[in-house]
Amino acid sequence: MTDQIRVLLIDDDQEDFFLISDMLAEAENTRFKLAWVKTYEAGLEAICKEEHDVYLLDYFIGAHNGLGILKKAVEGGCKAPVIFLTAHGNYEIDLEAMEAGASDYLAKGEFTVPILERSIRYSIESKRIEEELKEHRSNLEELVRERTIQHAEARADAERRAREAEGRQAILEALLEHIPVGIVLVNSPSLQVQALSRYAVDMVGLAGREQKRSQPLTDLDLSVADLWPDSSGLLKPIKDAALRGKIASDQEHAVKVRCEENIPVLVSAGPIRDSLGNVTGAVAAWRDISELKRIQEELRIARDNLELRVQQRTQELAETLMELRESREELKLLASQLLRAQEDERKRIAREIHDSIGSSLSAVKFCVENAAARLTENPEVRESFMTLSRAMEQAIDEARRIMTDLRPSLLDDFGIIATIGWFCRGFECIYTDIPVEKDIRLEESQVPENLKIIIFRIIQEAMNNSAKHSRARKVSLGLSFEDGCIALRVSDDGVGFDRAAAASKGQGAKFGLTSMRERAELSGGEFEIESIRKIGTTISVRWKK
Repeated sequence: MTDQIRVLLIDDDQEDFFLISDMLAEAENTRFKLAWVKTYEAGLEAICKEEHDVYLLDYFIGAHNGLGILKKAVEGGCKAPVIFLTAHGNYEIDLEAMEAGASDYLAKGEFTVPILERSIRYSIESKRIEEELKEHRSNLEELVRERTIQHAEARADAERRAREAEGRQAILEALLEHIPVGIVLVNSPSLQVQALSRYAVDMVGLAGREQKRSQPLTDLDLSVADLWPDSSGLLKPIKDAALRGKIASDQEHAVKVRCEENIPVLVSAGPIRDSLGNVTGAVAAWRDISELKRIQEELRIARDNLELRVQQRTQELAETLMELRESREELKLLASQLLRAQEDERKRIAREIHDSIGSSLSAVKFCVENAAARLTENPEVRESFMTLSRAMEQAIDEARRIMTDLRPSLLDDFGIIATIGWFCRGFECIYTDIPVEKDIRLEESQVPENLKIIIFRIIQEAMNNSAKHSRARKVSLGLSFEDGCIALRVSDDGVGFDRAAAASKGQGAKFGLTSMRERAELSGGEFEIESIRKIGTTISVRWKK
């Protein structure tokens, strides 16, 4: 050997170290590097590090026995060989050391340089071979275990496949026995029947009533020619599938049943192929559709009758709808006329109040004030006249308010735009903490006369609702002419409301929503309201001009 062998001597005698060192230095064929520890603990620690190729271990190390180090080294998985050294040869010690795992046993003073060299080399080689054998044995055991598992899995798989095959066979037999469909399996190209369902057996009349359940369904000594004549509609799809690999899906044919009349059946057929794609047979299934045909005919008749009745009812509904539309238009016209009459009556009453009561109150107030001016000598009577004058002034103001509520004269004298401005100024005077933002983008001439009072009433109702119910901080009013339509929009930033909840509680009427909607729709407008909690409410109306 040309490589340097690392040797550790564990011995408490320094002379033995010098002796071993000299002997290893004299070796001719091998180079050694000797290290020495002289205590039990140091030896055990050095062996655990596994930094040497071979260990020379003395039997007695101080008060300890070298066998303790050897056993612990073997238990710790030490792979390097251990050669036992002792001052006196003893068979029992030799045997005990070898059983504990020593590679060799040398008696001090009885071995020479060649013997020591050979013992070290043989021990290393023997240990290497032993480790290789352990590895091979471990690999062999692993291979045996894997093969055993593979064989067990293969056997289990074979048993599973056998059970699955039995299960599939049982399923096939159950299907053939119980499913109410004709099924036939044939070979290719002989067209020999391999299996036939009970339904098919009964249909072709292979067995009498007493033999019905004893007739086998598989491995039949029959061909398709034994079951149906050449003229039978079933033969073509079966032959096409078995001999040409064609697929037939829901083909309608006529089949003779037990020498009776032909019945309509629905047939499907397809080829059976092997792993290479070659056709080895075919399977076909069919079912009696006589009842289906009868039901289809009844449904066709019923559908024709239903369509006729639907046409008649549609005509009746169309006529009724036309009458309802006419009635609705009449009601709408009557309601519009009623609103117009109401506004005309309000206008007349307001004019009467202005011309009669207003004028009379103004005249009485003038006379009272004139009389009070002459009563300079009687202050008490003069003060009574002045109190009466102030009461007359309040009555005149109340009369003016009533006239304005009935019909603002400003609307007839100056138009809708001026009236909106007057109303907004009055609104801001009453509700000083609610500013009004106006956005008027149309001309007075673009608003028809009949819509002016409608627009004013909706604005009046919407803004009063905002002030009374919404706790708004701002009201926005927009009136414009867009795309041939007059658009009105009144919105606030108040608390909003739930329309469904308001309707269920009867608050719709309280808020005047019904009145605004009726005015808008009866005048030909489209009314929309949008309200979101904590965001506000918007009322929009559009009239096509």
